Amino acid sequence: MNQKELADTLEKNELAVICQRELKSNLKKKFQCVFEGIAKQGNPTLLNKIYTELYITEG
Repeated sequence: MNQKELADTLEKNELAVICQRELKSNLKKKFQCVFEGIAKQGNPTLLNKIYTELYITEG
């Protein structure tokens, strides 16, 4: 692999990482809270207020 091919590969990988980061951020914003009851009515509730941590010690 010559330097140009290596540079192209690294550039593609960097672009993929940037896209993944943006997607993760957008999904986190979109799904961090839910509306209880009918959608868009009532007060939004953060998911971390509804769900708790789950620890599995042994199967």
